[in-house]
Amino acid sequence: MDKSEVKKFLEFCHELAMQRKYAFYLEKDSVWTEKRNSLYQNGGIVSGLFLENNSWLLSLLEQSCNHDELFLLLNRYRNDFLDSPLPKNAKKYGAKSYMSPVEEPLEQWIFDNNYALAYPLSGDLRQKDDSMFRNEPEKILSFVYLNLMHYYFEKDNPLDELSLDNTDILYKDQFEKSSIYREWGLLPVDSQRKLFSYDDPVRIYDKSLDKTIFLKIQRPLAMLFDELIKRNYIADIAFRADDFYIYDGENHLSVIMEAVETGRVFSLNVNNLPKLSKLYSEQYEDSLWIIHDGNDLTFEELCEDIHVEKNAILTQMIHMQIDENCITHLDHEYIFYDLDEYEKRLSDYRIKGQAQKRIKTFKIDRSRIPLDYPCDILRIDETRRERIVVPFIYFVLNAYFEHKDLLSEYFQKVLLAY
Repeated sequence: MDKSEVKKFLEFCHELAMQRKYAFYLEKDSVWTEKRNSLYQNGGIVSGLFLENNSWLLSLLEQSCNHDELFLLLNRYRNDFLDSPLPKNAKKYGAKSYMSPVEEPLEQWIFDNNYALAYPLSGDLRQKDDSMFRNEPEKILSFVYLNLMHYYFEKDNPLDELSLDNTDILYKDQFEKSSIYREWGLLPVDSQRKLFSYDDPVRIYDKSLDKTIFLKIQRPLAMLFDELIKRNYIADIAFRADDFYIYDGENHLSVIMEAVETGRVFSLNVNNLPKLSKLYSEQYEDSLWIIHDGNDLTFEELCEDIHVEKNAILTQMIHMQIDENCITHLDHEYIFYDLDEYEKRLSDYRIKGQAQKRIKTFKIDRSRIPLDYPCDILRIDETRRERIVVPFIYFVLNAYFEHKDLLSEYFQKVLLAY
């Protein structure tokens, strides 16, 4: 297969996937009909294109793929599987969940270990049939190659979640230079823009433009903010748009799922906190830094498995200002470090990431939110599933930070009191 053609095909698949996601929140779409969606439901984009007899895909399947590249892809796929919870849980309950080391002939390995990778070319998933594997092994390998290439293309090149290209066009002449949108790219909740926190994804309806804009915030956290607004704990709040999802009119089509926050449970007397606290896991570079400076409290998470965005290393930071154990200001930011800055930051909290302007996803001002305001979350571990009450500060951090174990360690005394 020609690499440049494969790249163009993957970009085509990516665009198709985005169109399908967008159409999901439309009551009716002339392109993504119920019948067409059903073709893509089980196997994804590449499988759907095969069921539609897409001529581009069919022509690629007539070409042999690079076996060495496919070998590497299958190895990555196997390693991802072994690192997932499935084989660990299966072993715990005495069930078999095993994937043997990748080896030639690759078509036999696929047949034995994950027949579904070749679906629908392989035939019915409910009854394994090796006829295609025996008669047209190269076509099977080419299909699996494209299927995995697309899977990892989407995983490694997600939608640019931080851009505001479409939102900027929409609000080109709507805000003054001094506005929070012009400064931080955040949409304020006010008389023109109503927050719908119970919809999933969370969204704002702008009645002045008759547009619905999805937001970049988890539904449980948005519902909590909405509750605090109604109780007059928060006066000003603004959110970052999910730039891809902008719809005409008032849109409430949702996928309501029970929200799950994992984790367990800082002295609430903030004045007693040290200037600097650092917690780290067995992977030393997984760390949580807490900086206390007067009324300011800043949390920043550094991960061994670094996140890269636009050639910069990305971290998350939550900053709050506290007065008499009430939060008067709160925001969440993405911080961008170049490699030199990040290497220094690993040991020095005073290093600032300046690879590009930091990005806020929400900002709250003129608030009086009690640090210990009780919040209800669902905790799930290996032996139980239960609802627990946690303080507001923990709820917010838990919604964003990846390493729940470090949060639990830092907040263990507070959580025991709930």
